[in-house]
Amino acid sequence: MFTIDKTELNRNPSLIHQYDIVELKEIYNLEFVLPKSISVQKKKRDDVGIFIHLFYEDLKEICFSYIKEVVKICDVYITTSKPCIQEYIQNECRFLNIDNCHIKLVQNRGHDIASLVVHHKNDILKYKYFCFTHDKKSFHIKNRETALIWFYDLWENTVASSDFIFNVIKTFDTNDLLGFLTVPQPFWDDFLFNMDNIWNNSYPDVVDLIKKLNLNCKISFDKSSFSIGTAFWAHTSVVQPLFDNFTMEDFPQDGVGNLSYAVERIFPYIAQHLGFYSGILTSDSFAAYRNTYFNKAFADVIKVVKTHTTFGNYKAIQDYLSIPVLIDNATKTYKRLYIYGAGKRASRFINNIGNMNFMVGGGTNL
Repeated sequence: MFTIDKTELNRNPSLIHQYDIVELKEIYNLEFVLPKSISVQKKKRDDVGIFIHLFYEDLKEICFSYIKEVVKICDVYITTSKPCIQEYIQNECRFLNIDNCHIKLVQNRGHDIASLVVHHKNDILKYKYFCFTHDKKSFHIKNRETALIWFYDLWENTVASSDFIFNVIKTFDTNDLLGFLTVPQPFWDDFLFNMDNIWNNSYPDVVDLIKKLNLNCKISFDKSSFSIGTAFWAHTSVVQPLFDNFTMEDFPQDGVGNLSYAVERIFPYIAQHLGFYSGILTSDSFAAYRNTYFNKAFADVIKVVKTHTTFGNYKAIQDYLSIPVLIDNATKTYKRLYIYGAGKRASRFINNIGNMNFMVGGGTNL
């Protein structure tokens, strides 16, 4: 809704605890599209830090092209388990006379999550705001160009340029209750059909983590966290509870484990607990690319819907999707339901509602 004024949240902070984080994002349109190449006069910030974890040797040059921009605004801290990456970064910084980029070798246990909550912990606490990102590969995608979209999603929407970084900081400065901004969730290829729910089997682990951290927040399986990928900007207090509760021993020796998937989804709930709201952060250039992709994907889906279903418009689809919710509510009140319906749509609905004990009329039987 274009008429929503985000400052209403600042005027009435109690609203933050009245809604699920997804409802809050949708009601107040908490999507921030910021310019990549336009800003007011920039100056370095002593209260902001950028934190990075690098693992893939063949991505180090691309990563450093972003790092060169970051150091114009604030300090940079990098962890890696690869000596060759450390040597490359140090040599490039020496050549360019960069003195505010710090890199250290760490054990790769826990990958980027352990880097965030363990290795970078003491340095993050020095700053008011911070950004975290990491290199990324999508091994299940064979096409290299498509696979790199996930990488660019993480970097173009966190540290796209020095102008973009300054615009992000300004956004936090002018929104007192803004606590967390994450990159858009994956939306290409197979990811497109997971956009309705991105828990990826991690919901029970997130609930357990919420209980462990004793968070005052709203959560439900039907509204999945929009925080995914562990690339974000945040008020430092949003990660403080994680620092206080985890050590290196909590992470597996090899791989990431269930805890890591829970951690990358927990941040908006911590922010809500602390009285902050959360949203999505996108650079204007990436938003344009994403919009183009969505327009084409949506057109392709509509072609299939028009060809293989009886839905005539989006309202019909919305009505259809609301029926299971109505039935679920009714079954809590009535022991038996009689459903009248005939034709393709009725048959498809009956086949999709599961093993509920319904009497069905109108020529379609369950």
